[in-house]
Amino acid sequence: MQPLWTRTRNLGQRYGLTKQRKRGSVAHISATRTTIQLNNLAMNLRRIFIFQVVFSVCISCDPIDDRLTIVNNTNRTVFFEISNKDHFDNYPLRMQKLDTLWDYVNFVKAKQELKQPLIGKRRWERYINQDCQDSTVRIFLFERDLLISASADSLLANQLYSSKFSFKVEDLKKLNWRVEYK
Repeated sequence: MQPLWTRTRNLGQRYGLTKQRKRGSVAHISATRTTIQLNNLAMNLRRIFIFQVVFSVCISCDPIDDRLTIVNNTNRTVFFEISNKDHFDNYPLRMQKLDTLWDYVNFVKAKQELKQPLIGKRRWERYINQDCQDSTVRIFLFERDLLISASADSLLANQLYSSKFSFKVEDLKKLNWRVEYK
C-alpha cells in the first residue's frame, strides 16, 4: 500500500490539481501545503480511530459482578446502605437544596428486587474479604417512616435503622447472593 502522501499527490494529479504547476510557484507551494494538511488530518484521524478502538476494548473487558441482590418482600419502599464497617456513614437519601438526588439513592420498591453491581470479576468477594471489617459486609435497611421521623443528624449519630444484615462470603453463597427483607 502506498503512503498517504503519495496517494494524496496522485489524487491531485488525477484531478488536474498539480499537473501544470511549476516547482517553486505559488500554486505549487499552496498545493504542497494542502497535501501536508491532508496528511496531518489523516494522521490525526488515524490516532483518534486507534484511541477509540483501544478505549472500547479496555472498557468492554471489565466484567460486572452483580450477584448481590436485595429483595424487598414488603409492601413499602425500603432504602439501604451497604457498609464495610459495623456502622453506616452516609444518610440513605442524598439531598441537594432540599431536593432528593434519586440517581444516588439506594432503594428497592415494594415486592421488587435490585442487583447491586461492582465492576470487576468476583468483585463482591474481594470487597468483602479485603475491604470489609472482619470480612463481613453490612447492609442497613431504612423504612420510609424512619427517614421521615428522624433527622439526618440523629439517624447518623444514633445509628438508627430498621434492619441490619451482616454477611460473610460463605453466608451469601448459601443464600445464592440474595438478601431478603420481609
